Amino acid sequence: VAHFLERDDFQKRYRGGIPIGIHEFLYLIMQAYDSVEVKADIELGGTDQTFNLMVGRDLMRDMGMDPQCAMTMPLLVGTDGKEKMSKSYGNHVGISMEVFEMYSRILSLPDDLMKDYYTLLTLLPGDEIDRLCDGEKTHPKAAKDRLAREVAAAYYPREEVDIAANRWEEKFSQKKVTDVKELTLEERPVALIPLLRATEIPKSNGEARRLIEQGGVEIDGLRMVDPKAELDLKAGAILRVGKKRQFFRVTWS
Repeated sequence: VAHFLERDDFQKRYRGGIPIGIHEFLYLIMQAYDSVEVKADIELGGTDQTFNLMVGRDLMRDMGMDPQCAMTMPLLVGTDGKEKMSKSYGNHVGISMEVFEMYSRILSLPDDLMKDYYTLLTLLPGDEIDRLCDGEKTHPKAAKDRLAREVAAAYYPREEVDIAANRWEEKFSQKKVTDVKELTLEERPVALIPLLRATEIPKSNGEARRLIEQGGVEIDGLRMVDPKAELDLKAGAILRVGKKRQFFRVTWS
């Protein structure tokens, strides 16, 4: 137990008088025993799993085995720019997504995530990544388009990615969208439901939620699926609301 309490989050909870469930210790033990059973040489995991992997090494050593090598990788933050990428958070880019949706989701990333995504998800050299992520050398929109193409091209032929990019440009480019109303916001980030209420299209929070659940809300071509989402929108982002496709361009006061 003393060894387990070395884990940072356990330490904080123990010192703060916050309960730690027995099942959390058992999870550590069972994960470690997996390494014993499969006689692992190497185990891969996210950086949040470092302690668990080291427990596996200790248990293997105690069982008279050569301890596994533990290799960790940085966690990928999701498209919301806050939580780690997870389908349950609705901030993921799924590898089985249709190419247009994959491309669109990458375009919705906050600018400050681009370097991590380039580094972790592409094979581009470091100096090229630095150039793409330098706003004085490459426009952020062009850098994000390149990123979206590189990621999508890992799963689809380049020709299909080009078609998806052209489709997005035709459908959502500010130059192509006509009859766009200005939507001026005051505080960022903004929650999705209050954002919709600001358009005066949904007359209640319940109606706004139904619009989201029915696929009637998109931002820069990316369909919004999480009614609880909080968004750090850039000035100029295009919001599409409802089946009648009413468009709004976000501005900040």
